[in-house]
Amino acid sequence: MCGLNGLVLGSGAEMVPELRAELMTRLLSIGEARGRHATGVAIVDETGEAVVIKRPERGRLFVTRPEVQTALREPGARIILGHNRFATRGHWLNPDNNHPIIAGTIIGTHNGTIDNADKLFRKHRLTRRGEVDSELIFRLAEKSLTRGRLGLLRFARYTRQLSGSLTVAMINLGEPGQMVMVKGDQPLTIKYSSSLDALAYASTEMALDYGLKAGADWRVVPMPYMTLAIFKRDNLSSPEYRAIEYEVVE
Repeated sequence: MCGLNGLVLGSGAEMVPELRAELMTRLLSIGEARGRHATGVAIVDETGEAVVIKRPERGRLFVTRPEVQTALREPGARIILGHNRFATRGHWLNPDNNHPIIAGTIIGTHNGTIDNADKLFRKHRLTRRGEVDSELIFRLAEKSLTRGRLGLLRFARYTRQLSGSLTVAMINLGEPGQMVMVKGDQPLTIKYSSSLDALAYASTEMALDYGLKAGADWRVVPMPYMTLAIFKRDNLSSPEYRAIEYEVVE
C-alpha cells in the first residue's frame, strides 16, 4: 500500500508558490500513513524540465528538507507528482526502487503490485534499473512512445497483459501540457478548483481534504475504476477518459 498525491496547475492557474508548497507539504505528510519507507516528488515546468527528489524516509521528515521546500516553491512548477512508499519489492535504500520512477521521458508513481512484472520485463526486453515491480508500468509507457508522444491506445494494450493491482499518475516530459492518471482497482480521489484552475489528487478523499483544507471551490472530478484519464493543462476541468483492462489480483 502506497500513497499517491499531487497537483496540476492549469494554463490560467493563480496559485502562489507558498500555497502550492503548503498543500504539497500537507499531502506528503498525511500520506505517510500509507507508506513510511520512502518519500518522493517530481516537479515539472511547462517546458518539460523536471526536478526529482526522493529519500528513504517518512513524509513528515522529507518535507522538512530545505531542498524539498525550495523545489515545491519553484515559480515555474506546473505539475507535481508526490509519493509515499510502503516497500514490498525492492529495498527502499536503493533510490531506483523509490518513486517517482524515471523511465526515459516518463516519470510516474504507482500504488499496487504487478505480480507478473519479471515475466513481462523479459518478454518485452525492457530496460530495468531497479528491482521494484512498478518500474514495469513506466517502461511499458516508454515503449508506447512514438516520435516523443505517448501512444495511449498502445499503452492500454500493454496494460491488458498486467496481473496485479494498480493506480498510476504519470507524465511524459515530451508532452508537459498534460498528465495521465490510471485508476485501476486501487483508490484515487481527484478534485478541481475553478478559481485556482488547479487539480489536486490523493489516494484517499480523507487525505486530500486534509491537504486542501478550506478556502477554495474544490469539487470532486469523477473517475470510475478501471479508467485512464488525460488531464490537459489548458482544459483541466474536462478530462478525456478511456477504459482499461488487466487481470486484477487482490
